[in-house]
Amino acid sequence: MLPVDGVVAGYNLVLALVWLGLRDRAPHAWVVALCHLVAAGLPWLFAGARPRGVWRAVREGYPLIGFAVFWGELGVVQRLRGLPPHDEAIRALDLRLFHAHWSELWMARMPYPALQELMFFCYFLYYFLLVVPPVAIGVARGWKAFRSVVLAVMLTYLTCFLFYIAFPVYGPRALAAGMATPAAGFFHTLVERARESGDSLGTAFPSSHVAGVVTMAVMGWRWLGRGWGLVLALAALAVALSTVYTGNHYVVDAVAGALWVVPLQLWIQPLLERRDAGLPRPERADAELPRSL
Repeated sequence: MLPVDGVVAGYNLVLALVWLGLRDRAPHAWVVALCHLVAAGLPWLFAGARPRGVWRAVREGYPLIGFAVFWGELGVVQRLRGLPPHDEAIRALDLRLFHAHWSELWMARMPYPALQELMFFCYFLYYFLLVVPPVAIGVARGWKAFRSVVLAVMLTYLTCFLFYIAFPVYGPRALAAGMATPAAGFFHTLVERARESGDSLGTAFPSSHVAGVVTMAVMGWRWLGRGWGLVLALAALAVALSTVYTGNHYVVDAVAGALWVVPLQLWIQPLLERRDAGLPRPERADAELPRSL
C-alpha cells in the first residue's frame, strides 16, 4: 500500500464518523458514511495488484480524482452541521496583524480595469497549477516523482479540509461588506463561473488556493529543478496576491495557507516517503508515465 493510500483512507474514516454524527439531520447520512468506509478499504483490496500503463496511472493518481469529490462534499457537510463561522475572530486577527483589511481596500484603491483583469487571471491560474505540474513532473521524472506529488497534494488539501470542518470561515467575499465591485472582464467571468459551479462555504482559512500552489512550487523545485521551481514560486506568489486583491481571502488567510505547507513538507511527507522507500514496487517503478497521459 502506498503512503497516500493511508492518508486518503484515514480521511475517509474521519468523514464516515462525521456523517454518522449527522444521521439525525440527513436520512442519507448512513449511506454516505458506508461509502466512505468502503472507500477507506479499497486500497487494501488492490494492494497486491501490479497494474501497468494507463491502469497504473489510475492506481497511483486516483486520489486526485477523489479530491474533487471531497471538495464538493465540504459544503454539504458544513450546511448540515450548521456550525457558526469564525469570521469575526479571523477578521480581528487580520486587522491586528496587518492594520487593515486589504481584501476590502486594495481593489477600491487601485480599481484599474487592466489590473483587475490581471489579478483575476492570476486567480484563475490556480486551476491550471493544480493539473499541469503533477502531469508534467510525472512525465519528466517518472513514477516516483508522480507518487510524491500526489502525496503532497493530498496531504495539503485533506488536512485543510479537516480543519475547515472543525473551524469554518466564510471569508470576505461571502460577507461582501464594503467591497469594491470589479469591472466585467473575461477572467472575472471565468472565476465567477468556477465559483458558482463548485464553491464550498467555510473554506477560507487557511487559503487552500495558496496552500495548493505553494505545494506545487515546492514539488516543482524538488523534481524539476530551480528554474521551473522559481517559475512555479512566482506563480504561487501571483495567486496569493490575487486572492487578496479579488476579495476572496484576508491577508491572514493567504499567509496561513503558505505556512500550512511548511510542516507537511519539512516533516510529514519526508517521514511517509522514507516508509514508502522500503515497500516493494512493480517492475520499472521509475519508468516514465505512458504518453497517453
